[in-house]
Amino acid sequence: MFSKLNQATATVFIAGISGLSLATFSTSASAATLHNGWHYSIDSFNDSMAGYEVGGTPYEIYGTALQQTDDSIFFAINSNLALEGKSSQYAENGHTGWGDLLFNFSGNDLDTANANGDLFGIRFAENSESGVSELGVYENVRATDIAQRNGNLLTDASLSGYINWITQHGGNPQAGDLSITDSYFNPNRHVPNSMVSGTKIGDIQFLSNINDLGLDFGHFGATGTHTIAFQFDRHLLPDGEYVYTLAPECDNDIIAGIGNLEPRPVPEPSSALALGLVTLAAGALKSRRRSSHDSSQMS
Repeated sequence: MFSKLNQATATVFIAGISGLSLATFSTSASAATLHNGWHYSIDSFNDSMAGYEVGGTPYEIYGTALQQTDDSIFFAINSNLALEGKSSQYAENGHTGWGDLLFNFSGNDLDTANANGDLFGIRFAENSESGVSELGVYENVRATDIAQRNGNLLTDASLSGYINWITQHGGNPQAGDLSITDSYFNPNRHVPNSMVSGTKIGDIQFLSNINDLGLDFGHFGATGTHTIAFQFDRHLLPDGEYVYTLAPECDNDIIAGIGNLEPRPVPEPSSALALGLVTLAAGALKSRRRSSHDSSQMS
């Protein structure tokens, strides 16, 4: 998925929920930070734009976080953008909302995975221009960007144009766990941020008890005005290394996360054996009782 590191830094450990997994990433990537059971991807706090303003805007994404359990995946976003999006005088329809969350397990860059329909996508915002009709988790996804019609004002309609604008106006463009210039992205176009098509495979459930789950963006100084959190079934996504990307529909800030989904645990052989012995014992006891009952009736 990424170019290899030099020998001295070739190994990066990513803490998994049930252990440590091993992966290699490019020099422009860093593993998500594990804290209280959540893997955090923290973005620059000064790389969003709104109109001609840079940094701390209503589109600023401060960070994302992911937690895996045996049965569920939990995902959270800390940002200045509310779940319902916001009105925008620059958007064609007067509103700019959230794009879709895109997961890539293919090992290819974003454009290649997208062209092959290898992405997984999650629509979590009702008030959006997503090409899929329902909230939920999708496979076989193809995505596009809808930045310009949602208020991205740059004449250079590309990722490189965004990078140059942010830098020239005193911002620090980043993409969470990836460098904004990582080869995962195509610098000559906006980052795809909205599903065009896909097959729905499951639902999402929004979370209101996020404090009970140990979620703590404040540990990293992330102070977005809104935290959005939801969960979905673990089996809906494959095992292995992933990259996810997320942006508002205007692509006025971009975040990426990298990590590894551990396989769901299977019963230990000893546990299966014990269960089998219990079943056999129960069957033998039932057989003896039936035999005793039949003998008493014959006497």
